[in-house]
Amino acid sequence: MGKTKETPRQKVNLRGKGGIMGLKEDIKGYIRAYEIMVRIGEKICRTLENELKKVIPDIKVQLGWEEAGADVICFISGSRSVSFKEENTIDLCRVVREVYPELEDHIDTPYGVYVTPEEAKKIKEILKNLR
Repeated sequence: MGKTKETPRQKVNLRGKGGIMGLKEDIKGYIRAYEIMVRIGEKICRTLENELKKVIPDIKVQLGWEEAGADVICFISGSRSVSFKEENTIDLCRVVREVYPELEDHIDTPYGVYVTPEEAKKIKEILKNLR
């Protein structure tokens, strides 16, 4: 079978009659994709929180916060916030990115979460075992 050639009008007009998808279908797809992202994001948050509690007992992991979108996994800890930051502590996001670099733009510590080098090593081991 031969390949169907697109006309210039079809390339420009992706909506309405003769188009690929109308706005209503795009909206349905957008909402469905968002629902899937939230469901998977919440699962990731639960898994990370359960595992990271082994090192940081008061860690909370949630999807999104006031200044970040719903696609951002946020780490929160009262005991490891900015007040815990010392010369040799390491930002938790840095530790997570070393194991999962694909999360670069999708993780945040709104109030700072810092760990010692020894804890960072334990966290890396935990995260690697989750692969």
